[in-house]
Amino acid sequence: MKDKISKMNLHPYSLEEVWTEDVGYVKEEALLLLDFLHAEVLPIFGGEVYFLKDGHVEFSQYVYEGWSCDRMEHETLSDYVHRSYLKAKDFITQYKAKENIPLFWIVYCDDIHKLINEE
Repeated sequence: MKDKISKMNLHPYSLEEVWTEDVGYVKEEALLLLDFLHAEVLPIFGGEVYFLKDGHVEFSQYVYEGWSCDRMEHETLSDYVHRSYLKAKDFITQYKAKENIPLFWIVYCDDIHKLINEE
């Protein structure tokens, strides 16, 4: 999945400065990634907001800024994928930066077969 995402010509920011090997995306690119994940039928588990300030990635000054989306009991996988997409898109679209440039770290399922096998 990461190979497909790398071909999308997005410009991720390393989050190593905040102790994770993952990457964050500016709002417009985060929304493109969400659309891609939805088209690939992959659920989005949640995400967090970090900030780009003077070329450095920083934690938010607030304790936690993010969202999560767990699968509900008896929810079909396709319904979960769609609901998780809508929740992530709503959060990112409505997010108002309180400081600097927000970067969105998006946590998603990159192996749908694991979820299918759990059903």
